[in-house]
Amino acid sequence: MARAIACDTGGMIAAGSFNDPQNARIVYLAVAGLLVLAVCLSVATVLWWRHAKVEHPALGPLEVMSSRRWWQSDYNGRITQLDRARPLDDNGEAVPAHEPLDLEIAMSDEPHDFADLIDEPFSEPFSE
Repeated sequence: MARAIACDTGGMIAAGSFNDPQNARIVYLAVAGLLVLAVCLSVATVLWWRHAKVEHPALGPLEVMSSRRWWQSDYNGRITQLDRARPLDDNGEAVPAHEPLDLEIAMSDEPHDFADLIDEPFSEPFSE
């Protein structure tokens, strides 16, 4: 019995004709409320997309490496594309991918002063 009523009601809503004006008003108000909610969510989504934080410029080379053009190009073409995607410093030059290392310091025989890493000798605080 309940199944027949549900099918009959569903058929009336799909057909667009209502015999009961009080229920029709409730359905139309629900539809209007859902449409207003959908419009509000759409506007909020568009505003959120526009005001979202922009990714850091240092991630530019990663975006280039995910493109088909980068995978299909040769070594020199890849280097050129990566250099164009790197962020620029104050002089307008591309920031290097890494800081240059001073290898002479690494090759020295004596290490730098690491006296702060030496443990102090153990002494008994309570000696009797």
